[in-house]
Amino acid sequence: MKDTVVLRGVQDPKTGEVIAGFGDWPAVGLVGQSYRIPLTALVLMPYQVHEDLERQYISNVTGMTLPPVTPKILLS
Repeated sequence: MKDTVVLRGVQDPKTGEVIAGFGDWPAVGLVGQSYRIPLTALVLMPYQVHEDLERQYISNVTGMTLPPVTPKILLS
């Protein structure tokens, strides 16, 4: 893995509210350094990612500016 980030709670400096944000993982690693993690050290659970966080991650990692999300029609 290279330039890996982790999702963590951070405090908004304006409001003091805890919000989701991305940080370097590990925080003490060098930028551009690669990490080898054995598969036996990973534990994953399937889940759906919040769309805003997914778009923020893609934008942060690729540097792309994504178009606004189109509103979804919810059928009841």
